[in-house]
Amino acid sequence: MADGWGGKRPGAGRKKKQTTIIRERALEQAGEDAKYALGLFVALMRDEARAMDSRLMAGKEVMDRVWGKATYRTEVSGPDGGPIEVSDARDKLMALVAAQDDASEEGGDTGQDDASGNGGAGA
Repeated sequence: MADGWGGKRPGAGRKKKQTTIIRERALEQAGEDAKYALGLFVALMRDEARAMDSRLMAGKEVMDRVWGKATYRTEVSGPDGGPIEVSDARDKLMALVAAQDDASEEGGDTGQDDASGNGGAGA
């Protein structure tokens, strides 16, 4: 691009919207605030003049943020520790539709208007 055509030029390209700029600044500030908060927890954890329960709470917060919270397992079971019964809603819906079809065949009324579009009234 010795002739000045093509290639990367300063100021070229789509400009960032103001909302994007504000969001990036907010995220940058949040990152700085998070580092500061972590520093406070570490300082509290190491402060031997503080009560042990405060230091333990701070230590737990530090560990949760550095290593991640511990995974908790939850076992779910049905009544009396048995398996969980799962029913398919589609089966229930099909049974309801079949019951409505049976009722409409017995009564002769389908609940729908006739083809004339006037609800069954004579023209």
